[in-house]
This record gives sequence, structure tokens and C-alpha cells, in this order.
Amino acid sequence: GRVPNGSAAFDLFPLAAPSLEMPNSGHLPGELIISEVHYHAAAPPDGSTITAEELEFVEIYNRSGHAVVLNDSLLGPWRIRGGIDFDFGALPSGTALAAGGIVVIVPFDPENAVLQGEFRSIHGIDSSVVLHGPYEKKLDNAGDVVRLLAPTAPPAGEADSADYLVDRITYEESAPWPTEPDGA
Repeated sequence: GRVPNGSAAFDLFPLAAPSLEMPNSGHLPGELIISEVHYHAAAPPDGSTITAEELEFVEIYNRSGHAVVLNDSLLGPWRIRGGIDFDFGALPSGTALAAGGIVVIVPFDPENAVLQGEFRSIHGIDSSVVLHGPYEKKLDNAGDVVRLLAPTAPPAGEADSADYLVDRITYEESAPWPTEPDGA
């Protein structure tokens, strides 16, 4: 259903309850959610090889009580769209995010040991947190939209799977969005 209800600029979300002939209920949060968007990062310390843009990231959290497969061999991959694009299809089929786990999506190749080390050190992220990337495009420092899409079975008679919107973050550099982190 439309969230927010009746909005001209709407997205369709799974709803918490049926709402035929009534105002739409709130959206039903998915198993995975966008738990953090780190845009317009502060300049890295002097001597760093990592750039401020490479310090940006999107964090995904598994709020469910079970592992969620990020790249299903039958349904296809989860995706991030909007200000950045990332397909979990680059991961091996069957890759899962554990219950209560997080994954951080970064703009650089996390196989680059120097950038990964600086990123983890500056943000205080230990090696238990998985980094995936690189994502395409960049987070706009003035505000943007980031959408998390889940694969679903294809409609009857179609061969390709479809995606549905699970979560969406719209951030801005003005209230009511918190302005203190902007550039910090």
C-alpha cells in the first residue's frame, strides 16, 4: 500500500494490516532494514589515503530471528537503489546475513586492505563486521533517497523475479533530519 497513505509522492510497501476501503496502516518493516546512512563524511586524518567520499556507507541490519539469504539462486539478489546502487548478486549464491547481523556497503573495493584498514580504524568498525562494495554512484551531501529492495517470486507467466520495496530512507541536510552529523 501507499506510505504515507494517499501521498502523491508515495512508495508501495507491504502493510502491517489489510486496509481495503480504509486508510492504509503503517508499513510492515522487513527482515532487513537500512539502519544507518553515513553521508558527507568529515575529512580523514592527515596522511590518510582514504578520501571523505570513501568514508561514506550504508548499513543494513537483519532484525529477524533467522539468517536472510542476500543472493538467492532462484529468486535473485537483494538490491539497493536510489542515491547509490548495489546488487548483492555479486556475492556467491546463498550468501546470508545472520540473525541480528549487519553488513556495511562501501564505495570502494573492500578487498583493498589499505582502504579497508583505514575505513575500519576511522569508524571504529572491527573485523567481525562484513564490508561489501563497491556501490555505484554516490550519496548526495544535500540529501537523497536510499531504497532496499528484496527479490520475490516472478509473477505468474513471467520468467524473471521481481523486487519489492522493504525499506526506504530519505535524508536531508535540514530539520527534521538531524543536522549535526552533516560533514562530521
